[in-house]
Amino acid sequence: MITVNGCYRGWMILCLVTMVGYGCAIRDPASTLEPAAEQLIPSISEDGTKFFVFERQHGDASALQVDGRGLASNDRRSSGPAPGALEARVEQVLERTGYCRDGFFERYRERAGAIVRFRGECREAATGEDRDRFVSGQAIAL
Repeated sequence: MITVNGCYRGWMILCLVTMVGYGCAIRDPASTLEPAAEQLIPSISEDGTKFFVFERQHGDASALQVDGRGLASNDRRSSGPAPGALEARVEQVLERTGYCRDGFFERYRERAGAIVRFRGECREAATGEDRDRFVSGQAIAL
């Protein structure tokens, strides 16, 4: 293709660099969380309502800060957890374990020292298989 002053080649390079840069910038928010000991604690009520507590225990409590909603986050100036990182991690865990198949909603979250707790409720009722597979109060190490 004939262009004026090689303009076509310049635009192609600019587009390529932009696409590569954008692709590298997109990442899973859960990947921004610092490594921590995690567990999922299922709880199935008698009426079949499925609750859970997701716990993350960080090694360094002094590195954690709590935002206005009670979300613990890393206090590093350069790169802390992305917004929604805890929720993304909870979604990953629930998908991997199969505990909440139809999604969940958050009841509350809290921080106590180095421990962050996210309590939620599944959108579906427990089945007999759920009751056999997930023992209420028995933590699942992740």
